[in-house]
Amino acid sequence: MEKGIAANQRGTVLVTFTLLILALLGFVALAIEVGDWYVTRAELSKAVDAAALAGATNIASPNLNLVALAQDFGDANFAPGYIGTPVSGGGAASYAATATTDQMTVTGSVSAVGLIASLFGVTTIPISSTGAAQKNEVEIMLIFDCSGSMAGTPISNLKTAATNFLSYFEPSQSEDMMGLVTFATAATVKVPLETNFASAIQSVINSLSANGGTNSADAVADAGAQLPVQTGTPNADWKQQFIVFFTDGEPTCFTSTFKHANASANYVVCTSTQGTNQWYDVYPYLADPTTGKFGNVNPVQTGLGQNESTCVVKQGMTTTYSTSWATPFAAYPPATYAPAPDPYTTAGYCDIPQGNPGPRTTLATYVHNVAEQMALNNGASLKARGVMIYTIGLEGDGGIDTTFLSNLSSGPSFAYVAPDSSQLSAIFSQIAKDISLRLVQ
Repeated sequence: MEKGIAANQRGTVLVTFTLLILALLGFVALAIEVGDWYVTRAELSKAVDAAALAGATNIASPNLNLVALAQDFGDANFAPGYIGTPVSGGGAASYAATATTDQMTVTGSVSAVGLIASLFGVTTIPISSTGAAQKNEVEIMLIFDCSGSMAGTPISNLKTAATNFLSYFEPSQSEDMMGLVTFATAATVKVPLETNFASAIQSVINSLSANGGTNSADAVADAGAQLPVQTGTPNADWKQQFIVFFTDGEPTCFTSTFKHANASANYVVCTSTQGTNQWYDVYPYLADPTTGKFGNVNPVQTGLGQNESTCVVKQGMTTTYSTSWATPFAAYPPATYAPAPDPYTTAGYCDIPQGNPGPRTTLATYVHNVAEQMALNNGASLKARGVMIYTIGLEGDGGIDTTFLSNLSSGPSFAYVAPDSSQLSAIFSQIAKDISLRLVQ
């Protein structure tokens, strides 16, 4: 009798254990299914955000159907049938969009299929997600290198690339602002920062020509001066500010105050690279910082304003430097930016020697290095204000300084190099798209 009771108890435990295991497996399966529903919602949210961003980016485009655009982006990221959702019918993924003057709102809906849940009478799970994106006003200053090395095919391809870039922002020119600075020996604000900019900038693009040196420092400063300082402005009122800087060579010119015939005035001094060894030489004359035209003042002979015959006291190089180029040397000491010069031994020498041809002669190296540092300093002050700087370097016969361009830019993703001018359009278009994405949040 007792043996029969024990056998019955063992059978009861086995049945109970089996039922518990089945129940536990059911709950695990249900938990997995619920997890799949959360994944479905997360993927739908991504699709909705992408659709809202696309709509906000193009919200000012008069010829675009923003609702259809949002649906296209939604379908591209979460199409009917994706991750096991219905392929057709009311439960398939769908998108509804609304647009105001500056904001795009998109709502996506889909039904997740209930497998385990169907055992409890739940066959579909409705899932929805809403995303909104707002287009912010943008201020962009373009900076184009029009130095002599850009002549021919490079300047022609730059015109095409710049026209393509402009087309991305023309639809929103009633709200956004853009301007253009060109530079060679001198920098010029061709189009000030303004709304309704497309016609004026296109006109300048069509007329671009190449001649002169590479005064990057003045170009960056002039472009930055067009962008309003937003320090102290509430974050909600900030406008996104960008500079797009294009060059095909190293900085070779800078503007400073030089003394000539005992009178001080602002001049541009330039260097040029010579031959395959890339040694630098100083341009024979100083230039007007407004027109870029060279006058009759030799940079080697600036300073004391005396004829050599009247210089009766031997001048060491350091003394001559400090009295002749007082302004640039005060900010950029020659010991930092050029090799320490050997004193000239000729009594009465009143000029700054240009040096003999060779790898980076003393004065030429100084001019080149200061030109580069001035541009970097100007860029650093703008970045500290929140301005984002894109740089584009075109490799030419003289090469480009990729380190300089990288340091001038706002980071690795903001610096581009084009081995050939035919690639400029693709780079300018990529930057335009990148800026457009940054316009929405």
